[in-house]
Amino acid sequence: MSNVVSMTVPESVINSVVKEEISLKIIEALKGNDALVRQIVNTTMMTKVDSDGRPYGRNDYGRDNAPSYLEWLCAKTIREAAQKAMVEYVASSEDQIRSAIEAEMKASSSALARGVVRSLTEAAENRYSLKIEVVTPGR
Repeated sequence: MSNVVSMTVPESVINSVVKEEISLKIIEALKGNDALVRQIVNTTMMTKVDSDGRPYGRNDYGRDNAPSYLEWLCAKTIREAAQKAMVEYVASSEDQIRSAIEAEMKASSSALARGVVRSLTEAAENRYSLKIEVVTPGR
């Protein structure tokens, strides 16, 4: 009489265990191998990337003029810092900006009105481009 045990293990469990074991073996192999780690980091930082930071393939068009990952990352970080600074500045200056916009609108409202009247006049000269109906309420 033999005892047989059967069990089903989901593939996702097996995959996660295998991935973890591989990661542990790689980490173990890299310990004490500083030159290899430096080379991996250098290769990663110098890899040519597209505008989204994704690596170009060896023969991809535009690769020669593309920035390295390090250059791309620096530029992205600077853009994000500048954007954050500008958002903070605009938020803290909201009242001043609103006042300046209102003053500009008041100063240029007559020019805007002249432009609207000129456009309507030009359109009215062509009988096919403008139709104006005057309707009085209640009639």
